[in-house]
Amino acid sequence: MNDDRSPKGPLPQPPPMPPGALDIPFNQMPSNKKQFPQWEDTYKKCLQKGKERAAKMGQPKQPPKEGQPDKQQIFEKDYVTVEIDHKDSPTNKALLSTWKHRKTEDEGYKNTPGPQEGRILSWQNKRDEGEPLQNSDIYFYQYQQVRKGLKEKAPPLQLLRRQQARAEETEKVYNYMGFQANTPSISGVWNLEEDGFYALLGTQNGSGPAFLVIDHGEELGITGIEKIELTPTWDTIYYFRSK
Repeated sequence: MNDDRSPKGPLPQPPPMPPGALDIPFNQMPSNKKQFPQWEDTYKKCLQKGKERAAKMGQPKQPPKEGQPDKQQIFEKDYVTVEIDHKDSPTNKALLSTWKHRKTEDEGYKNTPGPQEGRILSWQNKRDEGEPLQNSDIYFYQYQQVRKGLKEKAPPLQLLRRQQARAEETEKVYNYMGFQANTPSISGVWNLEEDGFYALLGTQNGSGPAFLVIDHGEELGITGIEKIELTPTWDTIYYFRSK
């Protein structure tokens, strides 16, 4: 799944395993040992970036600069949002928002906002070059669109779940963590203040949830992210801290 801060192409596919590879420990495979320095470098960069994002979450929201375009008006004017069928969603539905001036044929932002449950289920988010809004903005305005139709007041946003979050940078962080744990498939929960938490927060896939707090936390009743869960299928779940 691609991230929101820059356009990305198709993800590279892993090379086929050589015969007998399953008998070799993950951190002893020659190809993994060769790639480890690159994984480590990416991990360290994401670790630092995640700490910077976490620090921004604790700061007061900056007022918009004079003359800055209104994001909601941009969303309503420059994006088309429709409800579509989506079999992975528990409601069998999702919202698909697409920038009108998109340069590629890829679909844009496919998510299932669930303000009744305080959650966003994120299926696909592909930002095109030159788009005026970020992934975090699309999350927010899709969520608001559904929330406005509720008869009862919605609870604060509790979690955002990204399906199979495997952008290129993100996967390198997974591989670094797997190399350290000597397993090709890591899963678990990382709490705030743990290095793994900051590294995951600093990845491409962590950008949308982080800036959802930074840019829209006040409206959503959230002040930060308190833990990140990685499932065995590489869904990533971000748990928000409420006011």
